[in-house]
Amino acid sequence: MNEKIRVLIVDDHPLLRKALAIVLSKCENMEVVGECNDGEDAIEKAFILSPDVIIMDLSLPGISGVQATEEIVKENPDTRVLAFSGTNDDSTILAAVQAGATGFLAKATCEMDIIKAVNETYNGSITLKADILRQLINQTAAGKPKLRYREILTKRELEIIDRISHGETNHVIAETMELTNSTVRSHINHILTKVGVKSRIDLVRFVLVGGLEETIV
Repeated sequence: MNEKIRVLIVDDHPLLRKALAIVLSKCENMEVVGECNDGEDAIEKAFILSPDVIIMDLSLPGISGVQATEEIVKENPDTRVLAFSGTNDDSTILAAVQAGATGFLAKATCEMDIIKAVNETYNGSITLKADILRQLINQTAAGKPKLRYREILTKRELEIIDRISHGETNHVIAETMELTNSTVRSHINHILTKVGVKSRIDLVRFVLVGGLEETIV
């Protein structure tokens, strides 16, 4: 049987946490490994539990969801954070993405879309509004020198980055290239290290801005 997606839920409303846990527990491929009600607890449990996906409320008491995301991604680069908020404020969502979140989930989202978002986040997709992606691209492009990444990446890494730029998930890349999901994730981590970025969202920004011949560093 395939391994389950290990999910950590972070929200300061206990009823909402329980509701999310119930929704995700219905899925055979998901397991809720923990719940947190504040950012400090989220950072600690992320370190101990190493979840695959964290649903992170951005409006937390004490350490904010944005701050917690930054700390968690720094210490757990393989963990993917799905920003969770009752507001569609672009500045808050943008801050979360800059901190390392790879997607956004509104609190009013229906059950099926929550499940879909967790699956997509786990498989490497980036679920963001067009406006947020555009702002990220503009920020990345401003005043940055260029680097020809064909000079520092292997042929296989170039193929993976090309597939990422076309929106393929890790699972699709693994199937197409006849690799395991863990091998694809390992290659992506090597790519991130070589180009000097910390997350897949940064890598996507580079490809969107620079095309296939060069990227931004």
